[in-house]
Amino acid sequence: LQKYSQGLFDHSINVSFLSVFFGMRMDYTDKTTLGNLAIGGLLHDIGKATFEDQKIDESHPAMKEHPRVGKQFLDSHKGISHEVRKIIMQHHEFLDGSGYPNKLRGLAIYDLARIVAIANVYDNLVTQCKISKAKNCVPQAIDKLEKEYVEKLDPKKLQKIIGILRSSFV
Repeated sequence: LQKYSQGLFDHSINVSFLSVFFGMRMDYTDKTTLGNLAIGGLLHDIGKATFEDQKIDESHPAMKEHPRVGKQFLDSHKGISHEVRKIIMQHHEFLDGSGYPNKLRGLAIYDLARIVAIANVYDNLVTQCKISKAKNCVPQAIDKLEKEYVEKLDPKKLQKIIGILRSSFV
């Protein structure tokens, strides 16, 4: 990941940390579950690194295939759990069916992928805010999560995570 992009590497570390942090604060205590959140968060965008030789940027339509490409890449690695592969495959799926790559809806989206999806969106919002040099990036990102993603992300998890963010970082 770091060879592909320092930004992607930093984002992956952030998503991994946030996913575990959110999981722990939401009373996920099983070490295997927390490990799956950590590895799933770290590797959620591994499919993007496979585009390195093709010089495809973030706006290219092929990028919508990076979850599938990442899962397929990891299918040959026996040490990666089925749960981590589901996280990688589903971290861009939204409850309303507007996500990708499979347009899954509702409960068809794996529980831990829902946490990683929130961590992913949150980190992207904070990063975009910092790039624009706006002040108060964390509160702005939280407000945007609450207003623009309530129909897309798991509403129960989203409300818990917004409470966690507000009590921890604001």
